[in-house]
Amino acid sequence: MVYRLQYYGLILLSILVGMLSRPRMVRVGRFFGGLVFVLWKSRQRITLINLDLAFGESKTKAAKKWIAKETFKNLGASILEMSWGMVRMNEKVFLKNVKVERLELVKSALSKGKGVLFLPSHYGNWEMMLNSFGYLGLNMHYVVKRPDNPYIDKMVNDYRCRPGNTAIYMNGATQKMEEALKNGEIVGTMMDQKISIRKGGIAVKFFGHEAPTPPLVARLHLQTSAPIIPTRCYPLKNGKCRLIFGPEIEFKPSGNDEKDIYDLTQTCMSFIEAFIREDPQYWIWGHKRWKSEVYRKPR
Repeated sequence: MVYRLQYYGLILLSILVGMLSRPRMVRVGRFFGGLVFVLWKSRQRITLINLDLAFGESKTKAAKKWIAKETFKNLGASILEMSWGMVRMNEKVFLKNVKVERLELVKSALSKGKGVLFLPSHYGNWEMMLNSFGYLGLNMHYVVKRPDNPYIDKMVNDYRCRPGNTAIYMNGATQKMEEALKNGEIVGTMMDQKISIRKGGIAVKFFGHEAPTPPLVARLHLQTSAPIIPTRCYPLKNGKCRLIFGPEIEFKPSGNDEKDIYDLTQTCMSFIEAFIREDPQYWIWGHKRWKSEVYRKPR
């Protein structure tokens, strides 16, 4: 019954949000995101701890608080963007609102016949970015954690797959992704969120501190030689977005598999860190990205 109520609640939200213009939807989402930041004190604390870890004394407390609040505002807009898209998103909306850069890089990589590994992250308009791949004809197999609510799971993934993408659940994901790459297709998985060491993560440096990170992208590249192309999507004015591909991540294996997996995972995370540093307000600073003991210390 709870799952059904959540499902109907999401349908109602999508209908209501879908009545808004895209610019107004973004403003409403940012408003509620900012409100959540003010009210959710525990998550606010985690966000500010993360910003202290990442930037230390290089940014003032006021600057960090501004970044933290903007993070929540952007997250609020991203959540409503999914609800809005379930009703309003189509190819016409995509063409009107998304500026695409370096698409030729992806087409050149695909022509090699080894598939392509997209390297997205929870940055900016990541839901719009996922839809964009399908509307550009770059149908991607993406890895997703299966939510507890099967009705929400179907509704969300039906939306994400509408343009031609395919969801791969985490159990058995590696084999399915490898098969897709061998067929010359595109796969993508987020590696900017924490996965514990006991679940297969490896500790690489992220903003100067060890962060448990999934090594899946590195393993797949070393097994298939598929090009790795980072992707990111920046919010612009009036609900528009800027989708950027690349540059391709270059890596020369040493022949030592364990070392290569570590080094390539570090290379990918360093690339993600670099563009987060440029505009940190677009990344989701509110989750426990570093080791758990960091968040137990009094602040």
